[in-house]
Amino acid sequence: MVFAELEVPRPIRGIRIEERGREVDCEVTGIEEGGGVCQAFAVKVADSGAGYAYLVYGGAWGIRIQSSTHAWGEPYKLYGQSQDILYAHCN
Repeated sequence: MVFAELEVPRPIRGIRIEERGREVDCEVTGIEEGGGVCQAFAVKVADSGAGYAYLVYGGAWGIRIQSSTHAWGEPYKLYGQSQDILYAHCN
């Protein structure tokens, strides 16, 4: 997939998802080829339907999401609003 970035990517520490009817904060990391961990990012991208969306992405193998009960991987996630993205605090 090709996305047109509208802003500069920002590092994230997690995302908020709905799990069993409640909102849960999950850690997110990027996964590189070979299984190495890297930083995950979010960036505002053009979306033909809504005008824009927020792309959450990681390394060559996608992202790893960790909730309090389990972990799974996805190539990327798209969010309509940034309120469910937990940005990393940079000093």
